[in-house]
Amino acid sequence: MKTSLKLSTLLAAFLPLISNARAQGTVNATTHHTWAANAGWINWQASGATGAGAWTLDSFLSGKIWSANCGWLTLGDGTPANGWHYANTTGEDSGVNLNANGTLTGLAWGANFGWLNFEQTTGKPKLNYATGEFSGFAWSANCGWINLGGSRLITDKLFCPDTDLDGMSDTWEMQHFGNLSRRGQLDADGDGQSDAAEFAAGTDPLNAASILAITGMNLESPPEAYYTATGLSPNRLYTLETSTDLLTWSALTAPALPIGPAAVFDTTFDPAGPRRFWRIRAQKPLP
Repeated sequence: MKTSLKLSTLLAAFLPLISNARAQGTVNATTHHTWAANAGWINWQASGATGAGAWTLDSFLSGKIWSANCGWLTLGDGTPANGWHYANTTGEDSGVNLNANGTLTGLAWGANFGWLNFEQTTGKPKLNYATGEFSGFAWSANCGWINLGGSRLITDKLFCPDTDLDGMSDTWEMQHFGNLSRRGQLDADGDGQSDAAEFAAGTDPLNAASILAITGMNLESPPEAYYTATGLSPNRLYTLETSTDLLTWSALTAPALPIGPAAVFDTTFDPAGPRRFWRIRAQKPLP
């Protein structure tokens, strides 16, 4: 027996709440097209059909996009069977998945397009979490390559519903726990970080070794200092911050995507200054 509501029911409750603000999905109001030589311009903020417009969630895409030459193309219905990724083994559970590293994989469908393949061998379609810009290509046997790049397609935000208000997005909770019965204050792996804190940091709530931490500091010709941190996720932005009292924090670096699971933050350090504390702050991209 399932212990949680189906994600389609949850999304059905949330989508009307934001439809007045953005009826055509999460893509940018002016930068919302892709191009195919055999299909022409494809509008990702199209209207005129149920479910029209592209939605970018934190682990998959959904909605319908429009080509004047080839009609509607469905990116997915927003209800993957497991709650977080389309299996793409049946027509009923097919769509485009957004992976943690920003790559897009899976299948979209249009009556005149046929199956549109998002794959990482040749086309390599991807979403840049820092800018919201798409790149790469997707392939349709009927219409050829569709170009997602050229700075013509940008999503303004990731839609991450948290219907039970526990500090964890529904898709992330389904991915790691298989249902929405967890409470955010629990600590599944016993590493001292709550499950909600692990979601915020982008770490694995089922792996005690996966934890966001500063692991080293190296002074090189002061006032230059290098801080090493581990436990970084490719779909979070990280900022190095400092404080003298643990109450007020100042950013020393701009929010940035990490380079690999460990990263080095370069900043200045005054050895003659007051005692200071440092931390790494994580934030979800495209808030």
